[in-house]
Amino acid sequence: MLQGKAANGFALLILTLGLLTSRASAQFDVAALRIVRTANLGKTQIGMVAVDLDSRYELLRHNPDTPMIPASNLKLLTTAAALHTLGKDFAFETKLIHLGGDANAAELLVLGDGDPAFGDDYVLRKWGVKVKDVEQFLSLWVDAVRKAGIKRISKLLVDDRIFDREFVHESWPRDQLNRWYCAQVSGLNFHTNCIDVYPEPTLPGDSPRIRVMPDSPFLSTSNLAKTGAADTFWISRKLGTNQIAFRGSVKHQRTKPVHVTVHDPAIYFCRVLAHRLNKAGVRVDQIAHVGPTQDISQGKTLHVIRTPLSIALTRCNKRSQNLYAEALFKRMGRKLTGTPGSFRTGAAAVRLFLQKHIGTAAASVRSADGSGMSRDNRVTARIMVQVLEAMHRDKQAGKLFRQSMAVAGQDGTVAKRMKQVKARVYAKTGYINGVSCLSGYIVLPKKGAASANTSSAPSALADADDGRVIAFSFLFNNIRPSLSAVMSVQDQLVAMIVKGYGK
Repeated sequence: MLQGKAANGFALLILTLGLLTSRASAQFDVAALRIVRTANLGKTQIGMVAVDLDSRYELLRHNPDTPMIPASNLKLLTTAAALHTLGKDFAFETKLIHLGGDANAAELLVLGDGDPAFGDDYVLRKWGVKVKDVEQFLSLWVDAVRKAGIKRISKLLVDDRIFDREFVHESWPRDQLNRWYCAQVSGLNFHTNCIDVYPEPTLPGDSPRIRVMPDSPFLSTSNLAKTGAADTFWISRKLGTNQIAFRGSVKHQRTKPVHVTVHDPAIYFCRVLAHRLNKAGVRVDQIAHVGPTQDISQGKTLHVIRTPLSIALTRCNKRSQNLYAEALFKRMGRKLTGTPGSFRTGAAAVRLFLQKHIGTAAASVRSADGSGMSRDNRVTARIMVQVLEAMHRDKQAGKLFRQSMAVAGQDGTVAKRMKQVKARVYAKTGYINGVSCLSGYIVLPKKGAASANTSSAPSALADADDGRVIAFSFLFNNIRPSLSAVMSVQDQLVAMIVKGYGK
């Protein structure tokens, strides 16, 4: 074991290098110290572990058992637990059901299953078969009603009781609840529970034109923005309502939308659907939630949307979409208890998974939510690596889990990182204010195989092509330098391991 005294509060870096030659050990020592000393990390708190999963040798560790805020690295625990709790063949199902009544007074029910991908434009573009955007998606629902011969809907009910109606976690920042990453979590989610807003400048000093997707003319909006010399456009939403105000200045026409969350996504979806139905000549008289204890009789299913778990995992881990993690979290709670999924029952499901796979060490983990948005979450670098190891050894779910992660230099949140690393790196990033984390797998090429990180897609990878696999977790809290400086250190540590251990 080698020890090195690093500058600026990094303290002790311990390298256990049982498999390496003395020459390789020296290379690790010098490289690690150089990275740390030149980074000027100040009082940043760091927890790190890297383990060769073939030999189980610990290559690198520093504060391995210190509970840290994981930010979105928590999604790795959530998705691993979801695979085991829900099963790799699980699929969300959202249904439109004709409960009764004739063509002129039908009663319809939208039955939610907590699907986070329901009406998500990104998923429709990437995996949609019949539709490629939310308007085409809505047309399928309208067509299903019209094909049933229904001309008037007396009641359009929505059943979102698979989850509770604690839409946001109590520890999420209240001043950010209008942002996409704090979208509400509902038993019926739609379009990632956000609207997309495209402002367009007009004459200087005049209000900009505003286009909203999905088209939602029923929303209460105030256009307080102005066409001006700068682009400072932003959107506020009064908490507990869908009263939305457009603010700031618009200079250029937007090609990418500004997002704002909606309140009570289930009712919002029904209002969007009712608007489309009315335009198609199908009148909707009333929209309402199913009551908490209301018994819903069986009816005829008119339309079903299914989302395989694999899509939800990929959207969650590659793109770090918080809503997906929270929906998986609550859906596990529902599966575990049979009661409406909640933050509390989701945490219980994750805890049960961890107890089964890592034992008593699970007691040190705190999962306040599923996405890592809460600052109340805690996990150690060692436990992160233990979960990664458990999934690596899982013949049923391990490959699906790994393939859901972003690939360095190729896609997701690490598309622009670690491009020159001569190995395949599957990673999950994590960032909230003062926190930056990176965890995942380093897959070294087999001896004599091509070493460049050039695989076209994770789905094309075969396990037989893997050389040694190293699981790592780098958790950085209380960041004092810039985020880019910390990310650079993380990337250099990955490169150091590949260079020193891949020979």
